Amino acid sequence: MKKCSSCGNRISRWYIIKETLGKKQYPLVCDQCGQKLYFTARSLKISYSLVPVLPIVLLLLLLFHIPDWIAGVVILILLTSLFVIYPSIVQLTNDEERWF
Repeated sequence: MKKCSSCGNRISRWYIIKETLGKKQYPLVCDQCGQKLYFTARSLKISYSLVPVLPIVLLLLLLFHIPDWIAGVVILILLTSLFVIYPSIVQLTNDEERWF
């Protein structure tokens, strides 16, 4: 569970997923104190490296003529694991960091 570095408020996994994937709100805002929370540069690099995983898996499934129901199960497992892993990867900070 991530915490706001200003007030110590716990930020839930669901809030991170909802705000980053749903509303595309960046930076995140702490509910209690209103502090802007940024992703660390390392977190951004890792999360953007996860983006091509789904298209690569889809391409491999199409190339090897995998049956549709197996492909559906594989994609469902992949998406579920990404939703579980993503909030664990994210690290938050008060300062916006450069990528390079």
